[in-house]
Amino acid sequence: MKKEIHPQYFKDAVIECACGAKFIAGSTVERMTVELCSRCHPFYTGQQKIVDTARRVEKFEAKTKKKQTNVLDYKAKVAKKIERAKRKADKRAKAEEAATIRTDTKKHAVKKVSAAKKTVTKKTKSVTKATKSKKA
Repeated sequence: MKKEIHPQYFKDAVIECACGAKFIAGSTVERMTVELCSRCHPFYTGQQKIVDTARRVEKFEAKTKKKQTNVLDYKAKVAKKIERAKRKADKRAKAEEAATIRTDTKKHAVKKVSAAKKTVTKKTKSVTKATKSKKA
């Protein structure tokens, strides 16, 4: 180190705060006064007040609340979609079941109709035979 270019160092410098607290620390100034210290600063005391002239903090808080509600809304939408899909699948299953029942009944109806046609044709044949034999 060069001689006589460095300021004098005080090992027991006193730092006084506006709140009345005093601290001893090493410094190049023998006595200092400060406005805030760790005992009165709102950040350290838990009584922090944010001075916000442009409403930045309120805007940020509103944005975070909106994100949280958006997440909840999204979850609700997904749950609704799942519920709709389940209802739609149930409806399709019922429609398919009804369609198979209809086709089954149509098949039975067709069988009944064809059986009735057969009996009618048999009767008409017998009737025609009987009328032919009467004529003869």
